[in-house]
Amino acid sequence: MSDRVKLIQYKGKEILFVDYRNLGGEDYLRVISEFRDKLRAELSMGKDNILYLVDITDSVTGNEQYRMQIDLARDFHKNIKAVAVIGVEGFKRFFVNIASRILTNMQVFNDEVQAKDWLVNQ
Repeated sequence: MSDRVKLIQYKGKEILFVDYRNLGGEDYLRVISEFRDKLRAELSMGKDNILYLVDITDSVTGNEQYRMQIDLARDFHKNIKAVAVIGVEGFKRFFVNIASRILTNMQVFNDEVQAKDWLVNQ
């Protein structure tokens, strides 16, 4: 597993961080698969109410990436307590709006510290 999908500690809470920065195409899809595997592993250990931080700054996404992300949201929305998204611009706003209908506790941020602060207060 790459260092793009990892658990981080912040203010005494565990956050599942997924880093899509500067990715596109197959690399982006590979990280989505890694995230799905990591999420399944966490759930198999009895973890639930997961705090999820995702950075999509300067990433390039298309239909396949959007479809896989929406499928993940549908499959795991009951296990995710809150989602903070960094790097939303342009067409990505459309995707975030769709995802927020599934993952209802989702906020967009420009800054990683603000995103983490919001997550740990959920």
